[in-house]
Amino acid sequence: MDPPSGIGPRRARRPHFWDAGTLGERLLPRWGDLSIGALTALVLLVASWVARGALSPSGTVRQSWLYRLYLQLGDPEFLQHSAWLTSVILVVAAAEELIWRGMVLDVLSSRVGVRRGWIVAAALYGFAMAPTLYTLRDPIAGLNPLLVIAALGCGIVWSFLAARLGRLTPGIFSHMAFAYFSAVQFRWPGI
Repeated sequence: MDPPSGIGPRRARRPHFWDAGTLGERLLPRWGDLSIGALTALVLLVASWVARGALSPSGTVRQSWLYRLYLQLGDPEFLQHSAWLTSVILVVAAAEELIWRGMVLDVLSSRVGVRRGWIVAAALYGFAMAPTLYTLRDPIAGLNPLLVIAALGCGIVWSFLAARLGRLTPGIFSHMAFAYFSAVQFRWPGI
């Protein structure tokens, strides 16, 4: 049957993992997933430590960007001792991976190819944090780019992992570790 006038032919599309029933396969841990996740989380934590030192150095007006971010997160002692809040951090990190590196990356890869798909997915993930430029702004230092830059950098790594490995588990482990240690453990001295 011909499509109605004014509508072009439908593009053939690759079935997405939720349509094809391959979500379980992409989530099933394999040997090395935990190691890959831990290593990438460690690299991202070191990179974030260096980046925030360069973007909001101590003693400058831009250090207030970091203070505003941690004011939103709350007391690290409370976070450390709250199983409920720790669970929320871990579940949100896993959900972001399922959505951004699962669904969004899958759709983009089928439309623009895998090579471009993971880059576009990472850029969109960073762009999704754009409201924090305004919500975490400081009256003197201005718009706060820290979360946007972090999301872009981490999004590049996690999207590449998902595209290259074809699995979500290493990225989920990495995202959970990065989110937990960024929020609770590796704060700037005095914050």
